[in-house]
Amino acid sequence: MSERERTRFATCVEREQRRELVRIALEFAKLEADRGAGEAVNEGNNQGPDVRAYRRGRGGRWLRGPWCADFVSWCFEEAAAQLEVSLPFARSSGAWRLTQNLAEVGHMLDVGEWPVPGDVICWRRGVGASSWKGHVGIVAGYAVDGDTCWGIDGNRGKVPALVAPWAFPRGLWRRRLRGIARLA
Repeated sequence: MSERERTRFATCVEREQRRELVRIALEFAKLEADRGAGEAVNEGNNQGPDVRAYRRGRGGRWLRGPWCADFVSWCFEEAAAQLEVSLPFARSSGAWRLTQNLAEVGHMLDVGEWPVPGDVICWRRGVGASSWKGHVGIVAGYAVDGDTCWGIDGNRGKVPALVAPWAFPRGLWRRRLRGIARLA
């Protein structure tokens, strides 16, 4: 096998591995949503055993504050562990930083591209286009009408916030969209 053929083969294997990583990470997100994971009622905002597990993950730091990016990081870490591969991007507790980390090894979607299941979507949750406040989740699909994107994220809703599904009509999420990263 020539060097060029070996490189092409390695690239195909890596691409398939990433697709499987994305698929399994989405499955972990769905399982956590199904079991009602999230904050513990008696521990308060951004607290509880599930939140601590997402924050610590496989080597992550335990911090206080919003945990949506920790949840997404945890889903991908668990998928990587199941596949017995290294996580191909750096975990982050910041929504936008995590999205950028994924894009560095995958790519950021162009403005007109529609997300697919497993993409990581980051949007602004503050007021105005320059808001630093972000939120991140994993895209799970879109409505049959093609006008609503839906997914799963952590830290959803009021205290006690949960891992839960979300749905955004195209017009709303387009106004608040910060970026969409595709790993595979």
